[in-house]
Amino acid sequence: MMKHQLLRFSLALVGGAVFGGLTGGFAPQANAATTSVSIALKPQNQQALTDAVYDTVDPTSPNYHHYLSAGEVANQFGRSDSDIAAFKRYFKKYKLQTSVYRGHFYIQVRGSYTNLVKAFKAKRSQHGKTKITTYQLPVNLKKQVLAVVGLNAKKTATKRSHKTTTSIKLAAQKPNTDLSGTEFSKKYGATKFTSHYQVDQLYKRGLAGAGQQIGLIAGSDFKTGDVKRYLTENGISADTSRIHKHYVGPKKDIQGTLTDNSFRPAQVETTLDVEQAASVAPGAQIQTYLFPLNSNAVSGDAGYLNGYAYAIADNKVKQISSSYGYANELVGMDAWASVTPKQYNAAFNALFQQAALQGITLFNASGDHGP
Repeated sequence: MMKHQLLRFSLALVGGAVFGGLTGGFAPQANAATTSVSIALKPQNQQALTDAVYDTVDPTSPNYHHYLSAGEVANQFGRSDSDIAAFKRYFKKYKLQTSVYRGHFYIQVRGSYTNLVKAFKAKRSQHGKTKITTYQLPVNLKKQVLAVVGLNAKKTATKRSHKTTTSIKLAAQKPNTDLSGTEFSKKYGATKFTSHYQVDQLYKRGLAGAGQQIGLIAGSDFKTGDVKRYLTENGISADTSRIHKHYVGPKKDIQGTLTDNSFRPAQVETTLDVEQAASVAPGAQIQTYLFPLNSNAVSGDAGYLNGYAYAIADNKVKQISSSYGYANELVGMDAWASVTPKQYNAAFNALFQQAALQGITLFNASGDHGP
């Protein structure tokens, strides 16, 4: 057990590169064929959920390190099947599709923009400089809602910056790729890191990630060939079949980051994350959950939250890392957003508690600015 815990901690710790965050995206538009809105749901009993999370890390508790499946989380703490069915019935009346994430803390509603606005009775409301989208749901449904994310009653696109908050400056001197894999790795790559942080002590015990799966949340696609080249230069097996992509959102929008130069910093950042995790844990599977930084079908704030919700409900990994952050405490939310920073954070908190109950450890970059 101790070996397993040490490996999980060490590999999860290095899963993400600390380079920057992201802000905003396009608001969903009326001319998009299909748009989506995400609903974060309240736990059945918040105090019981919180107590259960603490029990998993309390050595005196009978539930110490006793983790649940996503289905067990749903049965014990998520919304009931009848609650979920009520949401489905309501949105079906407006010709909207409803997807429920395992754990019953999260629902995604998809359909035409017009029908979404009708279903939520969305309206624009301005108080001073604050521009929000208000919504209404039947009382029996609304009382179960923590946050509605990605609903925007403004019909024209509102563009915000999608670039990372820190520019990435490439070194003037290229690495010496004539060095052998071992020497290259010592000078530039994985060995330099693992030696400095004593991860190499795990290797001596035969712990290199075998049997582990690392999850990465990222806002850009990446070229598998770039990762393959990096692994080769570091003298590591270049078999990239252990690196998997999950497109959480419109695939064409996520893949568009590979050809749009304005997304270059985000692509570099995602690539670094994958390269670092794959090289430091050469025996582990790498699951990447890719959300769109900009899409007419899903707002930036919803896309980022969707990435975590999908990864946690997927429950393949026992550690999730991200170098991206929405920074809403610093920059607020999109204009005419349907969610406040407080509600947005509450939605994340519920998902993170689900992750804790499932035994998933979460790591995130501290960021470049703000909290």
